[in-house]
Amino acid sequence: REPSVAESLTRFGVTHLQCTPSMAALLAADHAGAHAVGGLQHLLVGGEALPAPLAARLRSTGVARLTNMYGPTETTIWSLTHEVQADESPVPIGRPIAGTSAWVLDSLGELVPPGGEGELYLGGPGVARGYHH
Repeated sequence: REPSVAESLTRFGVTHLQCTPSMAALLAADHAGAHAVGGLQHLLVGGEALPAPLAARLRSTGVARLTNMYGPTETTIWSLTHEVQADESPVPIGRPIAGTSAWVLDSLGELVPPGGEGELYLGGPGVARGYHH
């Protein structure tokens, strides 16, 4: 039998893991997995929304750092990151990584005030060629 992900994390002394929130939820669902997650120095999750209850569950394992990452494929995967603190709901998608710009614009292309609703625009060298502006 092949070892489970949790067994492999423990056996090989993995210190950093990047996965989707759903994979992290599967890991944290049982004792061995929660123990393996708790032994990580840094767990980075992205590719789908990180629900606040899952963030709280992952933090309760004892993982040293938990980072939520956001970014569409068009920006070569990650564009924004946020180190998750206790009791954040909803979990923020974060601030731009180095070399990336982020703006929330209204339907006229104007900046919206903090907390306002609009469309997220990303810029910088990570944006794939061929996208308009």
